[in-house]
Amino acid sequence: MIMNQLNEKLHLWTTALILFTMPVYHAALPYIIMLLALNWLVLSKHRSWFSRRNFNLSGVLLISYYVLHIAGMIYSTSVREAIIDLEIKSSFVVLPLIYSLSPRFDESKMRTLFISFVGGCFVAVMICFGTIANNYFFIHPGAEYFTHGKHFSILLHLGYFAMYLNLSIILILYMLFHGSWKFSTAFRIFLISCILLFVVAIFFTVAKNGILTLGLLALVLSVLYAIKYKKWIIGIGSLLFMFGVFALLIYKVPGNIERFENALNAFTLQLPSSDTHESSEVRLLAWRSALAVFKANPLIGVGTGDVDEELLEYYNSKGYTHLEDIHLNPHNQYLQSAVALGILGLLILPVIFIIAFLGSIKERNLAKVFFVIIIALAAVTESILEVQAGVIFFALFYSLFLISQDNSENILQFNRPLK
Repeated sequence: MIMNQLNEKLHLWTTALILFTMPVYHAALPYIIMLLALNWLVLSKHRSWFSRRNFNLSGVLLISYYVLHIAGMIYSTSVREAIIDLEIKSSFVVLPLIYSLSPRFDESKMRTLFISFVGGCFVAVMICFGTIANNYFFIHPGAEYFTHGKHFSILLHLGYFAMYLNLSIILILYMLFHGSWKFSTAFRIFLISCILLFVVAIFFTVAKNGILTLGLLALVLSVLYAIKYKKWIIGIGSLLFMFGVFALLIYKVPGNIERFENALNAFTLQLPSSDTHESSEVRLLAWRSALAVFKANPLIGVGTGDVDEELLEYYNSKGYTHLEDIHLNPHNQYLQSAVALGILGLLILPVIFIIAFLGSIKERNLAKVFFVIIIALAAVTESILEVQAGVIFFALFYSLFLISQDNSENILQFNRPLK
């Protein structure tokens, strides 16, 4: 009995440590996950967990995505790269198994986990703002170039950091409007302050995808608020206020206007210059290149470890010197999977997202809905499931949302069950 209680506490706090560490020090995550797995193995010896499986179609699909990559290794010519890729993606099997075959987290434990992730994001943001303050006032006095983008997001790639912060904002709103979760006034003020801080931080990342996703979340939340409480004036007023703040931040934070103008110009070009260095134009060339490689290998793809090699050959044949020099991946997870695995790779990710999305709507839980939206949109401009920062984020929250059941009514849920 005592051993069971100890193992369950370790299970909770190890998960909380992963969530806190994720935005702050990503290199430590594999070791913490190993500790989580070890404790799970010990926990399983004291429970008949095989008799209480929580697995469903969503969990099966996630593991199937990994199995497809194992199959893709069979015809890969770059076995070493394939092994590295499978190692990076191992969380797609490890985390769903651990959380689906472990005792469910109740509401109070889920609150602890959400606070851990929000706390980690808060620490990461404070480190980033401290860094740019040091850059602006001491290292490069008055130089705005060192205050945004990669100079701000020093702990994570700016796109992933914006993705983390968007989900953190949703989790804060979930906690604030949760019917049964009570917080002190001081802690509520802290959470609201975190929302404002994270919004500003997203604009300092100058991540276009993250900023547009934030705008979409603000739009949907305002509409839902107006519909649920029949307060259209407040809902529309809040939306106008938020977009006014967003416009001000885009204008005031260095780099944002330039990046959005470049993106708009890139999408109006028939074909960007082959030696372009502008990020949006580079992405367009990478997307077209990945699509061409996929069309040449539509059935089974090029293999799990051969994507980079095939793309480099294509870049070289087209004279895309900059893309070849920096070994650029497709910067689109849907295309990345399609090139590697063929038509099944192209289809399985949308299927995973759609099933998770529909299941979340059926549960009337928009926190889960927004998680799916955030990750699905991030996959458009980043190969998010090719690096640990994206794999662990997706696999962990996917697994947690898969096992959590919460039917209390709040602003992030619909009024009535869907029939």
